[in-house]
Amino acid sequence: LADVATSFKACKGDVPPPLVVRTSASGGPRIYLFGGRLVTTRCMTNDLYELDIDTVTWRKVKPGQLNPDDARYFHSADLWDGKLIICSGMGYPRRSDSSDGLSVLDEVIALDLATLTWDLDFAAAPSTSTAAVTASSSAADMRPLPRYAHLSSTTSDHLVILGGQDIDNKYVEQIAVFSLRQRCWVRCDRLNSQCGSYRSLAVSGAWCIQDESGREQRAGEGLTPITRPCWMPSPAAAEATAAAKAQARATEAELMPIYVYSNYNFADVKRELERIQYSRSASDEALSLATEDLSPQMVGVSLPPGLRFPNGFVLGSHLIISGTYLANTSQTFSIWALHLPTLTWSRMDGGSVLAHGSWNRAILWPKENRLLVLGNRERDLVADYNHRQTNWDHIALLELEPWGIYQPPPFNFHWRAATLGLEKLGDFEIVCSDGTKLGVNRAVLERRWAWFKRALQDYRKRASDAAQSQATKDGVSVPTYIIGDDGGKIKADIRITPRQLFLPEPSPVVVALLEFFHTQTICTSLQRHPSMLATLLIIAAMYEIPGLTLWTNHAIHQCLTRELSPSTKTLTQVEPTVLPAEERHRLAILLYEAASLCGRASLQVRALRVVM
Repeated sequence: LADVATSFKACKGDVPPPLVVRTSASGGPRIYLFGGRLVTTRCMTNDLYELDIDTVTWRKVKPGQLNPDDARYFHSADLWDGKLIICSGMGYPRRSDSSDGLSVLDEVIALDLATLTWDLDFAAAPSTSTAAVTASSSAADMRPLPRYAHLSSTTSDHLVILGGQDIDNKYVEQIAVFSLRQRCWVRCDRLNSQCGSYRSLAVSGAWCIQDESGREQRAGEGLTPITRPCWMPSPAAAEATAAAKAQARATEAELMPIYVYSNYNFADVKRELERIQYSRSASDEALSLATEDLSPQMVGVSLPPGLRFPNGFVLGSHLIISGTYLANTSQTFSIWALHLPTLTWSRMDGGSVLAHGSWNRAILWPKENRLLVLGNRERDLVADYNHRQTNWDHIALLELEPWGIYQPPPFNFHWRAATLGLEKLGDFEIVCSDGTKLGVNRAVLERRWAWFKRALQDYRKRASDAAQSQATKDGVSVPTYIIGDDGGKIKADIRITPRQLFLPEPSPVVVALLEFFHTQTICTSLQRHPSMLATLLIIAAMYEIPGLTLWTNHAIHQCLTRELSPSTKTLTQVEPTVLPAEERHRLAILLYEAASLCGRASLQVRALRVVM
């Protein structure tokens, strides 16, 4: 099954040469690679490459304004607001520096990806906010020490850098915050640990999980009936709350937590996990820092081995880490996932594709729920690691959904708006196959169901043409009326507007479908039954309802995890509904068949894992 979830492609175009200490960043369907040191000549470079993930084609980009002296490696690269933010690293001495050899940098530069122009003075703007520094500090005190091989992460409109090493190869025990909007350093604190790119990673998610009161689901708190995330509502309160949990993208006013994972002493691996949270004061100006050690809470059937040069990502409720694992018995590129609410580790099998060759760097493709691993399947991993060489010739695409790792869909509106589906507002009827008639508001269906809107417009047009044709024969005119909220673009006679739609589905299925149109989520016990989910997935494919596809796909994953796989109850810390083994097997096969009919390959593999 791991081989089914992993595919392989050879890259085309201007494939970058092998590099030492590469720095890459992913934005949408693009991967950007900047700097590094050439393996062949041992010279640093300032070349910029762009990989189109859809076509697997590399392109060498040639923005101006960079001099050979601007080459660097061991730097960090992050994407923010259409810009590639490059911070610190090891480079050549600047013109004002009379030293020879290499120099450790402390600058922040930015590349505008739309215009391909560099801003080499991105951090030169002075701070205009006196609240950004404390009363006993000055703006100069906020500037961190020069460093290389450090960690970085963006949260909201801030760049956070941690650790790294100085020119004497000593660890820099600092954590600093750079305001990307003010373009200045706003905070610098002591870091009570030694972090560097060789043994640590830092990552922050772009989404948070909130309930209706705005309370965030935090790592290590577990999934109690009160704090259960949006995609796992309490069974007893699901219908009453109409899925009271929601996902919200981080805004400028909200800084997401940063997870820092470190492993060291590879002979007897030590693992550390910290949660770093910056928050604003009541005046919304100064930042305060809080750290939490989550290391003692980490559990799992097995724990990650020592990973060299690890990197990580947050997707949904999981932290994904990857890195090079070297031991006497095994030398592989290893991938692990940490379920954040329960801090439970699980290993992800890359199949035969990742079992051979030199795979060096993983990059997340969140839109497609995929992990992209770059390398060269013909080379030797140990030999490349000894030279710190990273290859860019081949790409392995690892589907994450078969492991239940994916980005859940967000709510389109506040959960209270889901309670507005009143019968008294119904001006249209859905006739079911069993003869049941269900009232619904036509305007809601038109706005949220594209197929229904097209069918209604087509019916109106055909009815209007027929009425006009008959009126022409009789020598009379047919009045038209502007209806709907389309600004008058569609004109129809209210006398020929249909009042009913026949759907060849039983009433429970239609009720579940209408519940989705009014709530824009899968939240009721009727909707969440496995057989109903299979039917809704097929309906979503038949009638082209993307939102229903996303939410049904999401609900099926949770069903496979909680109800059809009791052995995985440690992932939720909530006792699942235990069904007889035969019934679990039957329902899992039903979901597998539905996923197959709808072309949901990742979901198909996930269901097959449960069946087997």
